[in-house]
Amino acid sequence: MGTLAISGIPAIAWAIGFVVVGSLPVWLGAKITGAERPTLLRSALALIVGTIGSVVGMAAGMPLALIIAPLSFLLAFKFILDTSFFGALMLGIVAVIGYFLMAKFIGGGFSVNENPDASALRHSAKAAVVVAQVTHKGTLPALASRSAAV
Repeated sequence: MGTLAISGIPAIAWAIGFVVVGSLPVWLGAKITGAERPTLLRSALALIVGTIGSVVGMAAGMPLALIIAPLSFLLAFKFILDTSFFGALMLGIVAVIGYFLMAKFIGGGFSVNENPDASALRHSAKAAVVVAQVTHKGTLPALASRSAAV
């Protein structure tokens, strides 16, 4: 099993790529809802400011953290992208739909697999349990060896 390490300028390019791709639904939502300043840079800035606001609100331990987090994004959309509060709300809904569609269509190309060694170990442990159960019940040894091959 190999590992991938990226550093230096390529790492910065990857980070910028993730920021741009992450900002696309907000930018598209700003264009659709008619924001005054719907640029990709402002969309990325609104996401960064909204994230900082929600993290600060949650870190402060406020009991209304579940309200403060979305409110920080809505206020960032309102003031940075220059839209009304209702426009920011619609922008947020369009952005969430955009993120859902990105996860649905792009996310299907990526899979997270567990450690293959752990998977093989767990599979052999299951086979050993099956063999132990079958031999304990007094069935034929041939059946037990066939279970062990699974």
